[in-house]
Amino acid sequence: MDSFIEKGFYFLSVLILLPLWVLIYYTRKDLQKKLIRTGVIFGIASVILGQFFTQDYWNPPYLIHPRFPLEDFLYGIFFGGLTTVIYQYVFRLKFLTKTTSSSRKMTLILGGICIVVMLLFVNILDINSIYGQVVCLLLVSLYIVFKRKDLMLHMLFSGITVTIFTFIWQQIVLLLYPSAVDNFWVMDSLLNIFYWGVPFEELLFAFTLGLGGALYFECSRGFKIS
Repeated sequence: MDSFIEKGFYFLSVLILLPLWVLIYYTRKDLQKKLIRTGVIFGIASVILGQFFTQDYWNPPYLIHPRFPLEDFLYGIFFGGLTTVIYQYVFRLKFLTKTTSSSRKMTLILGGICIVVMLLFVNILDINSIYGQVVCLLLVSLYIVFKRKDLMLHMLFSGITVTIFTFIWQQIVLLLYPSAVDNFWVMDSLLNIFYWGVPFEELLFAFTLGLGGALYFECSRGFKIS
């Protein structure tokens, strides 16, 4: 049993999020499209990051093989998708009214900038990839603030909400597998600061993800609160 839990640690950790994902999907029809679209984007991004960058941050076990990272994709689908809607779900906010034109071209530009940042951090500066991801999300946050100052307060509360959500999820994971951080996280290049067992970097990433990633869909599509 212990060996199965260890081998399936990553898969089981992601699976914990499934009930909440299903709940939001069926109770907030206005969030369905965003939940799926952003989840798929995060899923693809997680696979790419896992293959090329994040081995310096953590090395979780995969049920099939690291070159077939089903867990990375599911992590993007469930965790990534949930982090983009959890603020709106908790506070019952709806962004439905069109106010500005879409800026999909800028999405591609920001994506290219983030790839450059990750290459710079990991391959040139030899700085842990998690900090590169944080910087990427901060750059996205700055762009949103520049384009949509009306979203600033929502971004802040979204960052806090996603941080709390991530902390609760991580606590559940650590109850299932208390040695997960010691076994799967690469702590040599991290700060080794923990909050009830959760690495500081996990919460920092969660905050910047909620800050810059959660409302980018609304910003890029030109939505405001209806």
